[in-house]
Amino acid sequence: MNRAALLLSTMAALLLAAVAWAVIRQAGAPARPVMAEVSLVSTAITLPEEHAVFPTGAAGELLTNNCAACHSAELIRTQPRLSPEAWAAEVRKMREAYHAPYPAGDDPALVAALLTLPGQRAR
Repeated sequence: MNRAALLLSTMAALLLAAVAWAVIRQAGAPARPVMAEVSLVSTAITLPEEHAVFPTGAAGELLTNNCAACHSAELIRTQPRLSPEAWAAEVRKMREAYHAPYPAGDDPALVAALLTLPGQRAR
């Protein structure tokens, strides 16, 4: 198809579209689809109470201040037993990948605090 024929067919298609739009408008059809009425209903839910807490003392305070903004005590306390190296990798990941707001210098103290949790103690 040469350029003139392509231009002519494009103009014909646009003209047909304009005529169809005018006919629809004249017939009284709305220009836009009518939205069905929507009714939103609020629902209340009751979340379970948090019963797990960090241990008292410096380790618990460190975990509360650095971990509890994103993680519940129950989530942290029910983690599988990890080695110190695995906990160090987790602490580093939280700081580097997820931008946890504690300095790298706190990593050893956080790992030590995590290792004091009941499920982490050596058996």
